[in-house]
Amino acid sequence: MKLSANSLFHFTSKKKYLLNILKGSFSPRYCLETFNHIYDGEILELAIPMTCFCDIPLSAMNEHFTKYGEYGIGLTKEWGIRNGLSPILYVNNDSFSQKCIQKTFETSLQHDLVITDLKETFPEFTKDIPNIYEHMYALNLLFLTKPYIGDMPRGEKILKKIEFYNEREWRYLPMEYLLRTNESTVFGKDILQSKGEKVNEIVSEFKLEFTANDIKYIIVSEEKEIADLISEINSIEKFNKTDKTFLISRLISVEQIKSDF
Repeated sequence: MKLSANSLFHFTSKKKYLLNILKGSFSPRYCLETFNHIYDGEILELAIPMTCFCDIPLSAMNEHFTKYGEYGIGLTKEWGIRNGLSPILYVNNDSFSQKCIQKTFETSLQHDLVITDLKETFPEFTKDIPNIYEHMYALNLLFLTKPYIGDMPRGEKILKKIEFYNEREWRYLPMEYLLRTNESTVFGKDILQSKGEKVNEIVSEFKLEFTANDIKYIIVSEEKEIADLISEINSIEKFNKTDKTFLISRLISVEQIKSDF
């Protein structure tokens, strides 16, 4: 069995979200990430703009469906590489990679690489650090990491001891936005809760575009939903007749995947 797919998949919980992607593009949104792999025992939570994908083969996707939803789109891995997507780095506590990332984080703060809201939210990490920054590359590297194993919030629930390594995540970060020097682009949980829709509207301008030819799979939950989606695809103005015929040929259901793969 293949360990990775030649496609990059993005899943969501509702069909309307899938249709929004097909009609437009991928728009990054702020996601709350816990970086307990930086300081073991300390909880550092940051809201980061991103769009996430995975390269899990369809035959091994059952657990992923459960966590992220049964509506998805799969695009070529060549498309992802061309657009700057990257597999993230999974870090185990007390490993050499953890020590390196921790030192990079500390050094970046010492050289004024600090975000305004980060200083206010996490004074224990940013004590006596000026409120300005010039270069964000060191901290942005942190945003491409995830703990090997950890807890995962899903709505009102907390899923315990999830092996994130099994998710085979690729991540899109809007770097042009993150490297701005005139405004805060990353912040803590409180700001996300109070200003979430406003900041998501701002970052959504940094879209991740695709064409019909980049798409390999369009996935719905049940077989009976395919007819409706064919009608929806035929109504999308940005695709020509040839594109629509091609996209319809890419439709598949989770029911079929579970049965045949």
